[in-house]
Amino acid sequence: MAGAAWGLRQHQSAEFSLPGLLVAAIAIPTMVILSRAKIRVAEQLGSRPLRADAVEAIHLRLPVGGRHRWLDCVTSLAITYFLVKEGREDWIGDGCC
Repeated sequence: MAGAAWGLRQHQSAEFSLPGLLVAAIAIPTMVILSRAKIRVAEQLGSRPLRADAVEAIHLRLPVGGRHRWLDCVTSLAITYFLVKEGREDWIGDGCC
């Protein structure tokens, strides 16, 4: 979160790199497969926190180019807000189901 806020303040964003692209190309499908498996385990155990964690892990970040590079920082901050909100709801029992 601090990195996203700092990048937004300094008008910086992540630069493109081929190794980064390769890592993302491997990580994204792997995370989707692992998250689906985690959802199945959560349903078998009846664990709402585990299911919430699995759903949050499916989130994908797409590269943004041109003059809209600040969007990555704003999106990171927005996701942080929703993660905290969902975590609090689940902690006090206001989550779904």
